Amino acid sequence: EFADKAKEEAEQAEAKNEAASEDDNLGAKLDKYVTCFNGAVGSVGRSEDYYFTWIGDVDKGPTGKEVAVNGILKLVNVEMCTKALKEARKREPKLDELDKAGEDYAKKLEKLEKLVDDAYDYYKAKNYKDDNFKKAREMHGPLKKAFDEAREVGDKMRAEFDVHKAKLQQRELDRMEEEGRVLAARHLAFMIEAKKLIRVCDVAVKLEGKNIIPQVELEEFDKSYAATEKAFKKMEEYADKNKAEAKKVSGFSSFAGQAKTFLAAAKDMMRHKRDNESLDAFRAE
Repeated sequence: EFADKAKEEAEQAEAKNEAASEDDNLGAKLDKYVTCFNGAVGSVGRSEDYYFTWIGDVDKGPTGKEVAVNGILKLVNVEMCTKALKEARKREPKLDELDKAGEDYAKKLEKLEKLVDDAYDYYKAKNYKDDNFKKAREMHGPLKKAFDEAREVGDKMRAEFDVHKAKLQQRELDRMEEEGRVLAARHLAFMIEAKKLIRVCDVAVKLEGKNIIPQVELEEFDKSYAATEKAFKKMEEYADKNKAEAKKVSGFSSFAGQAKTFLAAAKDMMRHKRDNESLDAFRAE
């Protein structure tokens, strides 16, 4: 009986180790996509926002009658992103939908970069002063289409990534709770929700009169903010009740303070949309 029990426990331990190893592989693969999200994908959004913000009618494009001609931002980390996506496809486990979306995104990204580079050089040299915005109008259609296509494929890649990442993080949370690492689990749970909130707030801005307004979806924001705030309170309450454990975590007090600042900043951004108040840093003069 003792031998049977020992054998059973050994098999359970082996199964846990195997599952953890598989998750390590999955985590390493997903990290390649994170490289892309944190670099080129964000760069695409910033370039698109910067370009569209000074154009009065995004569908028609520049006319030459704009208050200011601010040009376009170059994309960054494109090669790093395409390389990371190629490496991700080679890694186990195979994730057909995600890997296909990544492959498609790399192609869209390289196409977009060429168009953006051409537009950047044109606006940087102020050549619109010589051709009365002729090339500006010619470039706009292909640029807008390329931005739309990259965003569409990028959104699909992000959605597929989120599915796998959420399952991976839940298994990690379960292991932490099972091992008695409650504060670490609460911290991770907060970070999961905080990252979702960051994406909700990572939106385009739009010129409305003389105000620059972030295009936050208020209903989506309220839902994500509530989940993030709830996760923070659970973490904070546990830390308050287990001060000795919290003190052992290097920098936890500082982190909690930064988390409060983050929540306040997110809510402030939402208010700009709700109350139609311009973002001070972008106010149009």
